[in-house]
Parts: sequence; structure tokens; C-alpha cells
Amino acid sequence: MLIRIMSDAAIAQAIAHRLQELRLRQNISFVELSTETGISRQTLHSLLHQGKGTLATVIAVMRALDDLESLASLIAAVPLSPVQLLKLQGAQRKRATGARRQTQQHRKTPTSPKDLDW
Repeated sequence: MLIRIMSDAAIAQAIAHRLQELRLRQNISFVELSTETGISRQTLHSLLHQGKGTLATVIAVMRALDDLESLASLIAAVPLSPVQLLKLQGAQRKRATGARRQTQQHRKTPTSPKDLDW
């Protein structure tokens, strides 16, 4: 199944079909699933037969059907690419310039011949 070429409605229908299959394989009635999830039978029917519902409803049904692991890839952190890592690091120093401290003598401006020391 090429999910990229499917419409949103077709994807929703495919998810609904899978949830319906899971329900039937586990031999769980609409009433049992409705009671376990706290979702009305009408809402459950809309989800499983028409692919209409909220994400929270889908998660509740998947939890009741013990299929939450299917969502693991959506929850996992997306790793950064090497280019993104370099951008986050910013400009790193490549050379040391040494200490640039000015001593008291260097800060004085000579005002008289005595201060010049030559």
C-alpha cells in the first residue's frame, strides 16, 4: 500500500478497517468496546465504519484493542541530521588568541619625560 498517494479519507478508511479487523479477531462486541473505551456506540460506529473520529477516539480504541504499539513511530523523537547538528553548534573557535591583558603600565599615557623610561 502506497500511503503517499492515498487521500486523507482513504487513509482514515484504512485505519478504520484495521481497527474493525482487530475488534473482530479479538471477538469484542460493539457494546463491550463502547463500554471499555467510554465512547458511545454511535461514535464508535462512525469511527469503525466511516473512518470519522478524533485522534483521542482512535487512541482509546487502540488502547482497548491492545494495539498502542502501532503508534510508537509517531511518538518517537525525530533524530537531527548531521547538517542540523552543525547549525545548532554554531561557530566553534579554531584558534586560541592567548591572554590579552593590559597591564597598568600599558594603560598609562606618558605625560612627562619621567614617565617615558628612556
